Amino acid sequence: MKTNGTLRLSGGSIIATLPDYQGQGHGRGLVETGLKMADTEGKTWYAGCWPASVPLYKQVGGFDYITEESIDMSRHGGEGVVSMRLFVRKPNVTTI
Repeated sequence: MKTNGTLRLSGGSIIATLPDYQGQGHGRGLVETGLKMADTEGKTWYAGCWPASVPLYKQVGGFDYITEESIDMSRHGGEGVVSMRLFVRKPNVTTI
């Protein structure tokens, strides 16, 4: 779905890998496929990720760090506060 010059996969849904499949390259494959789509359409990619996912975005390259945000999960039916790192990637950046 295209909105305001950005590409939103699955209507802006979260791209994630189930714990049993993490560390096997599946998340990287999803990100790289999305980046190719974004480049083809000239769209900017915005990523909000858990601290454990930061190395993935650094490895695929082209992402610029924006900020870190704390999210109070009790406002969304959960518990505790989680930390998210926010990144942006402009289109047409070479990926690995």
